[in-house]
Amino acid sequence: EIDDYFESMKRYLKKIYSYPKPVIAAVGGIALGGGFNIVTVCDLIVASESAIFCHPELKFGLSPLFYPLSQIVGVPKAKEIVMLGEPMGANEAERIGLVNKVAPPEKFMQVAEKMAETLSERSVKAIEELKNICSVVPRMDKIAALDMELSIGGMLFARDERKIHMNEVLFLEKLRKKKQK
Repeated sequence: EIDDYFESMKRYLKKIYSYPKPVIAAVGGIALGGGFNIVTVCDLIVASESAIFCHPELKFGLSPLFYPLSQIVGVPKAKEIVMLGEPMGANEAERIGLVNKVAPPEKFMQVAEKMAETLSERSVKAIEELKNICSVVPRMDKIAALDMELSIGGMLFARDERKIHMNEVLFLEKLRKKKQK
């Protein structure tokens, strides 16, 4: 049973990591252990002011998942979080860069939904490429990263979809300015 749990968790986390579209975590309560792990493999994280994050595994003789957390908050802070296992509130999580936005309990889902809505208005191909860049580039040397990003940028710029999106954005901006007058 234990092996099944860890195999299931491994498959689940890999699916989130490899999902081509951004995954938004909306944390309204306690993200403890495995729940905290799930949060750290998401692309954007919104938390309620009442949310709590904690990796208590070491207290029970277990080893928490370190890599994704270290990629978000850096190695020294991640070591502190996993070694001490102290609960952390949403505001502290936002301060250290773990959480993107904190909102009141009655509004945090709206904030997450607004993020999703904003992303839904973007080019699917550009989002997929950017998610890949965000995943791969931090582990590359700067010249290879620059080459990759500019190559993808050139490919996206040449697409017809880019022209359509640019025209839509310009049209919506003109409408917004007319409404302000």
